[in-house]
Amino acid sequence: MLYSILKVIITGFIKVIAKTEVKNLEKLPQEGPVVLACNHTSYWDPVVLGVLLPRRLHFMAKEELFKIFLFGSLIKILGAFPVKRGKSDLNAIKNSLKILKEGKVLCIFPEGTRSLKGELLDFESGITLLAYKGNAPIVPVGLKGARKLFPRGFRTKLELNIGDPIYIENPDKGKITNEQLEQITKQVHNKVKELLA
Repeated sequence: MLYSILKVIITGFIKVIAKTEVKNLEKLPQEGPVVLACNHTSYWDPVVLGVLLPRRLHFMAKEELFKIFLFGSLIKILGAFPVKRGKSDLNAIKNSLKILKEGKVLCIFPEGTRSLKGELLDFESGITLLAYKGNAPIVPVGLKGARKLFPRGFRTKLELNIGDPIYIENPDKGKITNEQLEQITKQVHNKVKELLA
């Protein structure tokens, strides 16, 4: 209930201060587990994605964000859960797989950190491994404009471009190899880069 109320309020606020455009929304599966792979340039990326997409999203976000006054509570209500960066966080992995097992949408910023200059950084292969273990397609997403949302004023343009789902196939039917993970991760990176062009 609180999520729905907040989404309506924040959606209205975002649409007052920015022009929004969502391209190729039909490419986002309407049901079943999905891993969204989006570029990351702003703290506001999770909020923008959460209000512009119709399905409820669940985010893996660095634990430090949850300590920011009000903002931490906001992203938690909007579906974020903490992850400890720089090491393997088993709780975050378990939460991620649970979300996918329940047929929900897991949103990950595979660069692992914000790109301060806006250029697309290399992706970490953990996103591909989660999608593989969670039996979910990876949907690449390009988000433009969030870096300029604050504090530069009103009517910033926010553009969200959704790509075709990438289904992970392992013809060997065994454990996926590091080489396969890196290859698929690179494919996802290239798709997000195309969506940002």
